[in-house]
Amino acid sequence: MAENETPVKPETRLPYSLADDTDAPSIYVDGVAGAIQSNGVVKIRCFELVLSGANEVNSKPTSRVNLHLAMAVPTLLAFLNALSGLKTGLEADGIIKKAVQDSAEKTP
Repeated sequence: MAENETPVKPETRLPYSLADDTDAPSIYVDGVAGAIQSNGVVKIRCFELVLSGANEVNSKPTSRVNLHLAMAVPTLLAFLNALSGLKTGLEADGIIKKAVQDSAEKTP
């Protein structure tokens, strides 16, 4: 296990390895521009922020679509389940804070 990897709890262990042992590209995204569903296929549009112009220090970033994910609805459900488990782990580790469900808790 790499130094920066978090061990997977046994109950969430996947039947395959997530190790980077393939030639599949890793594509970094800065955000999600939207998602649609049509005929049982979900399409998610992702973007990256890029600086343009001769003086990149003073230029404002613009978004550029750099990835389209397309998957069947059952695959989306598995994808969301995996992300939910990841979010729970990040919250448990204190990396992100749990969202406050009751907005009344936010006001004094």
